[in-house]
Amino acid sequence: MKKPLPERFVWTKAGGEAGQALPDIFRRKNFERESGCGEHRNTFWWGFGEPRVDAVRHLGGDPKAVFSKVRKTAHEDLYPPGVVLWQNFQQNGEVCDIPAHVLITSKRTKRGWHCALVCRSGTLIEDSGVGFSEINEKELRNIGHDGTVAGSGGRTTRVVERDSAYGAGHPKLHAVVGLVDLVYPYCVKLVNGRELTRKERADLQDASRAGTPIEKWREAVAGIRNLE
Repeated sequence: MKKPLPERFVWTKAGGEAGQALPDIFRRKNFERESGCGEHRNTFWWGFGEPRVDAVRHLGGDPKAVFSKVRKTAHEDLYPPGVVLWQNFQQNGEVCDIPAHVLITSKRTKRGWHCALVCRSGTLIEDSGVGFSEINEKELRNIGHDGTVAGSGGRTTRVVERDSAYGAGHPKLHAVVGLVDLVYPYCVKLVNGRELTRKERADLQDASRAGTPIEKWREAVAGIRNLE
């Protein structure tokens, strides 16, 4: 019997982004997770380009994020004209430094912000979703910023509540590839982006390949973020 999903969770559909395929992104995020120390142990930040999901505060005391894989990644996500590195985040009206082990990128856009979920997993992200039920999209209703529950569908990343009665009819199922904890500050707005140079993009891609030692990844992060 498959393990049930939480009644409420953040659902994000994961795919290729900022010039990298999903396996490379997962490899990066697993390196990131393994590189966090102290309060950042086992943490990684997962970026997304939609407005911050403030409704995360309505998930209760043990919030979760569930990842499923998109069926097809857009060409512009795999081959963007530019890639942006995000350097800070906003919290309680202040601009704060992103933890040193975290590297968040996105494709170049006209907006001056991005967002990220602050996640924790004690195992590989992909292994964290093993054994859980598939997501029945017809059962999900969106939770709004004010806590109201209404409607379905919409953004790639959203806060949802399961409602089996609402999901009558032929289900549209999504395989779960990860189920992780959300930790404080849960969901943040990223600011102060700068475009990566061609060399930095190449270094990032090289450090994300299968078989790369984690030390090489850490060196790449320090160099790209100018932390050396």
